[in-house]
Amino acid sequence: MVLVSFIKNENGYYQIQVQDKELYNYTQKLLRDIFRMRITDIDKKNRIVTAECDHLGVALTIIDVIREKYNLSIVVPKK
Repeated sequence: MVLVSFIKNENGYYQIQVQDKELYNYTQKLLRDIFRMRITDIDKKNRIVTAECDHLGVALTIIDVIREKYNLSIVVPKK
């Protein structure tokens, strides 16, 4: 699983995008049912799930849990 982006979107919510090797149902279930995030987009072609939540601390905790438990990688764009 790869963290593609983490931003505060135009609506003021903290948004993450994660990409997986396959568009697994458990990725969506993890974000939606376990972490209580709102899934706002699913890009089936690129296997990217976009989800958002209200609080920065919650978003950072979710990223940390995914990093620890699901071997999350973070993509950093080249400068």
